[in-house]
Parts: sequence; C-alpha cells; structure tokens
Amino acid sequence: MTSYAPPTSSHSSNTAESAESHWQNLIEAQTTTLRLFQPTLVPGLLQTPEYIHAVLALHELSRDVIARTAAERLGRQKALYGSGKSFHFLITEGALRWRFCSGPIVVTQLDRLMSLSRLPSVRLEVLPLSVEVDRFATSAFCMFDQRLVTIELFHAEVTTRDPRDVALYLETFNRLSQSALSGQSMRNLLGEIRDEFLPQQESP
Repeated sequence: MTSYAPPTSSHSSNTAESAESHWQNLIEAQTTTLRLFQPTLVPGLLQTPEYIHAVLALHELSRDVIARTAAERLGRQKALYGSGKSFHFLITEGALRWRFCSGPIVVTQLDRLMSLSRLPSVRLEVLPLSVEVDRFATSAFCMFDQRLVTIELFHAEVTTRDPRDVALYLETFNRLSQSALSGQSMRNLLGEIRDEFLPQQESP
C-alpha cells in the first residue's frame, strides 16, 4: 500500500503538526534497523542545531514553528545513543558540499558527522563524486527495517509498504552503499571537505 501526504505548512494547525511528529516518533521507536539515503542534505538525525535552523530558514516558517521543529529534531537524535537499534546513513558528497549556509555552520556539521560516525549504533557512508555508480536515486528515502519506506519529494512525502517497492529501495540502497566510503576513508573525505570550508570560517 502506498500513501501520499503533503508536507505540513507553516499555516497548518498545531494538531496536524503534533500528529505528524507523533507518527514519526512512533515508527522510529518500533524500528530496529533504519536505512536512510540522502542526496541533498545531512539527515535530520545527524544535524547540528545551527544546521537545522539553516535548513528550516529556507522555508516560509514562523519562528515558533522553526523553534518547535528544531527541538523535536534534536530530541529524536537521542535514539542514536540507545541500544538495540542500528542506523545506516548513506549521504552523497554533493549533499555535504551544497553551499546554502555559512562556512562555519558546515565546518561544525562536518565535525559532528565525524564524531557520530564512531558511535556503535551508527554506520555512516559517503558516496563520492569521483566514483562510477550503476544505480541512482533522485530523492531521499528512509527504510524502517524492511517493512516500510518513506520517499521525500520536493512537495510531499510518499509512504509505501508494498513488498515490491520495499525490495526495490533496499536493492538500490545496497547497490549505492557498495560504492560508498566508510570508516576512516569516509572521515578522511569529510576532513578534506571541511578544510575547504575553513577559509570561509576564518574570513571576517
């Protein structure tokens, strides 16, 4: 079964926002293995407070909505430090280089990624721009175990439980993962990108 849900706008009611947040927290709480592919941004579960605010500032949201959403996103990150769950994040190098916020914010975010990559529950991989791949995905997607997938479109989010869809996204994730860097090789790449942003940080 596939469902289609428009995103919550800044004009939506608090009840709608609360229901959406509750659903996300519930499904994540019931998940043992979470796989997330992100081609454009650092995943929300890994974002620093400054990066979160920079992302939300790109949308027409009120200060109250931004503050509430940021707090909820940071609260969800506590799951990374728990036991009994595993998180597999696959991010493109392009997502880390996208210059939509200031250099200091990017530097802090990259430092955060290097730190989180050492957590026992976290597997962080980066798909370099230099590698050749035989599969691609144009949208971010998140897999909750092997029973549900959410796909982030520009204007909406699609959810599917169809076993054929889930199998397709799992195969795509695994194929892309085979071409990605992990461990120290991944951290070396993060360090190289970080160094490129340092001159921006040091300039007045």
